[in-house]
Amino acid sequence: MKIVADASPVIFLGKLRRLSLLNDLFKGPFYFSHFVRNEILSERLSLTEKDYLEKVLHPWKVVSVDNLPKTKGALSISDSSVVHLSHQVHADLVLADDRALRNTLQAHRFKVLGTLGVLLLASKRRRLTAKDAKELANELITLHHFHISAETYKTFLNHLQPFS
Repeated sequence: MKIVADASPVIFLGKLRRLSLLNDLFKGPFYFSHFVRNEILSERLSLTEKDYLEKVLHPWKVVSVDNLPKTKGALSISDSSVVHLSHQVHADLVLADDRALRNTLQAHRFKVLGTLGVLLLASKRRRLTAKDAKELANELITLHHFHISAETYKTFLNHLQPFS
């Protein structure tokens, strides 16, 4: 299963030290563009965070995406590279949180999963308990500036319930 990632799910799962969930849930291979890699491994990271991310992401394939077509709307160059790379590798799944990017990917008929979706799937497949998934989501919100609407959070909790 070919998986392309945008920065935010990788960053947030990294902050939780739960990037291993991706390997538990999906066979891979995993891809990200050089734009996304640079965003993930920004200079703002602590040395500990950077070491962790570099170690876990080492087997991922970094693809140089050049000559990106001009995009209309709210997509950054990094987000545009995710769409382009998803087409290039014929992605089976794209990891993305940003609403504009998700909408664009879905319009291009890609299956999209965000950070909360990863936590839900991990709970469904018994890689996390529902309680742990809820606590991790709360940690993202309270400690790591993960911004979601109250409606999205409520939907997450409702979907989590059957796995309790």
